[in-house]
Amino acid sequence: MRFRGLDLNHLVTLEVLLLERHLTRASRRLNLTQPAVSHALTRLREHFRDPLLVRRGREMHRTVFGEQLLEPLQQTLVRIHGLASARPGFDAATANRTYRIVASDYVSTVLLGDLMLRLSKVAPCVKVEQLPLTDANIGRFRVEEADALICPYGNRTPLSPHQRSLFVEKFVCIASTGNHRVGPSLSVDEFYSLPRVGPPYKRYWPDSNWGTAPRASAIALPFASIPWFVSRSDHVAIVPERLLAVFEPSLPLRRIKLTTAVPSMRLTVQWHPAAQTDPFHAWMLDQLQSVGKHRMTALRPGAADAPG
Repeated sequence: MRFRGLDLNHLVTLEVLLLERHLTRASRRLNLTQPAVSHALTRLREHFRDPLLVRRGREMHRTVFGEQLLEPLQQTLVRIHGLASARPGFDAATANRTYRIVASDYVSTVLLGDLMLRLSKVAPCVKVEQLPLTDANIGRFRVEEADALICPYGNRTPLSPHQRSLFVEKFVCIASTGNHRVGPSLSVDEFYSLPRVGPPYKRYWPDSNWGTAPRASAIALPFASIPWFVSRSDHVAIVPERLLAVFEPSLPLRRIKLTTAVPSMRLTVQWHPAAQTDPFHAWMLDQLQSVGKHRMTALRPGAADAPG
């Protein structure tokens, strides 16, 4: 569809290009070929009469006008998504409901914050209440005192036959930039021979099924505290990549290559059968899934790929 000469489908492409600042990454995220994305960028430049992105060395940077476009563009697309996700009998703009989610602090950091930001724009009276991932709160979900349970697929017996995949998480090994005991890579044995830190949620952590080397006990900390602790100690840790993306720009951390791959984790949301007929619950699940599949765009300083 065109509006004043602009192909509105190109607005989604424009948002991704302005965020990624890289043709190859943008094409992967949009599931389009690189020539198609390059063609869309050419059309967008012609319409706005501005380069939008300019190459400086190996990187692409937003122009001043590109910077000015990004925020109103994102706000517009959020409103469009809210409109497209609406269900009969449910008005997101006026709904006054509370949605209770049992989830870890990791999920709160990498998912629920973005969800609440989206709701503040399209459903300002909808509230999200996060219940910590404890046996007691899992019990509350079981008796339908909570609306959703977010946990890894296969790591806990499903409490409901209804579940959706949110995203697949990769794990990376980290150490402080000042930790000279750790080289650029580690084997399983070397990893377990070092002081390390991990979360109290063993079902969320991959190293219980990773490798066969003997292991000493690790310091247990909440997810969000692990990058901070590692950056100030001689400990190492395996952390979810999305969690690291939140803290990496501001902490002295480096990634360590592991010679044995760490299994990835598929995060799912479970809900109750009764929610199948409630437009509000259906809409909230759509929002969760949409936010979950929105790839993190934070890049490590100096680690951006060369422009495509």
